[in-house]
Amino acid sequence: MKDVAFIVQGQTFLKSMGPLLYFSNKADIRPNVFILQTRQGKPYDNINLNTVQSILNNSPDNRVYMLNNQSHIKDSLRKAGFDHFVCQDAQYHTRDICRKFRSFSIGVFFDTLHNAMRLSEEEALGPHKIYFPSEFFKNEYNKIVGKECNGESLGSPHLDHSIFIERKKRDRRSILFLTPIQETIPDSLADEIEDLVYTCRDLDIEFHMKDRVKSPWKFKSEKTIKNIITHSSESGMPYSSLSLILNTDAHITSYGTSVCEASFFGKPSVNIDVESHGNLTNEINWLKNVYDIEDIFNSELCKTVQSGILQAAIEQIVKGKPQEAILTYENNSSLLILEDIKKEV
Repeated sequence: MKDVAFIVQGQTFLKSMGPLLYFSNKADIRPNVFILQTRQGKPYDNINLNTVQSILNNSPDNRVYMLNNQSHIKDSLRKAGFDHFVCQDAQYHTRDICRKFRSFSIGVFFDTLHNAMRLSEEEALGPHKIYFPSEFFKNEYNKIVGKECNGESLGSPHLDHSIFIERKKRDRRSILFLTPIQETIPDSLADEIEDLVYTCRDLDIEFHMKDRVKSPWKFKSEKTIKNIITHSSESGMPYSSLSLILNTDAHITSYGTSVCEASFFGKPSVNIDVESHGNLTNEINWLKNVYDIEDIFNSELCKTVQSGILQAAIEQIVKGKPQEAILTYENNSSLLILEDIKKEV
C-alpha cells in the first residue's frame, strides 16, 4: 500500500473526495485523511464523521487525522511525513500551502473555473497536477490563466457517486427544481415556477425541490410548498443532488453544474436564463460572458429559456437518452485518478 494524504474540509467536499477515499484500497493506496472538524464561516457544511466512516469502511486500511482549523494542515502533513496531498481545488482551498507540497487538485466543473478567476497566475498554476472532468474544462482553465497548467482529463469523481445510487422504479413523471439564488431570477420567472408547481399537481407529476440552506426559496403563497417534495440536507455520499437528478425525469436550474452531470447520464434539463444587465453574481456573469458554454446550456438535453418554463419543462421531461458511459466498481474516474496519483507519490 502506498500512503497518500487527502484533505477534506467539509461535507460538500465529499462530492469530489468521497469516491477517491472509497476506492483507495482497491487502488493499493492507504488513505491518510486530514479532516477539518469545522468549516470556518460555513458551519452548515461541517463534516459528518459518520459519513466519512461509512466511506472508509470500504478502505479499512486507513488513517484519520482530525484538525481544529485550516492553519494546522501544513504542520500536520509534515509531522505525518507527507510531501504531498490531494484536495478539491487545492490551488484555491489550500492556496497558502499549495506550492509548499506536491498538491494534486481535483477539479469541480465550473467551480474550478470560478476559482481560477479569483486567483493570480502563480496561484492558479500552483498544483503539481490538476484533474479536470473533461478537456473542455481544462481548455477553459488554461484560457483564464493564460498559460497551460499541468493537468489531466480523467473524468470526475462526482459522477462516480452514481455507482452507489439506487435507481428507483417510479409510476409517475417527476420534475426537480434545484433552486438558484432567488435574487438573480426575475420575479416573472419565479411566478412561472410557482405556476408550474400547481400544473404538475394537476397533471399528477411529482415536483421535487432541493433548496439552498443559506437562502431558502420563497413562494408568494404559503400553500405552494404543500404541493412540493422538499429536500435540503446534503448526504455527502452519494450526494443528494445527483441522487435526485437520477431519480427524476428532468430538472430545472440556472447555470448550475448539475446540467453537466445530468447530460452525462442522459437526463434533460431546463436552464433559467438571466438578463446580462440584471442582478448577476460574479459566477453567473463569468458563465454568461467569459466561458465558452454555449454548447452546454443549449443542446438536445438542455434548453435555456427566459420565459415559458412550463412549456419547456413539459417538453424536456420526455427527452431522456442513454448515459455516455457505464460507471462501475471496476471502471470509474476515481480509480483512474488514484492510479495516476500513485505513480507520482
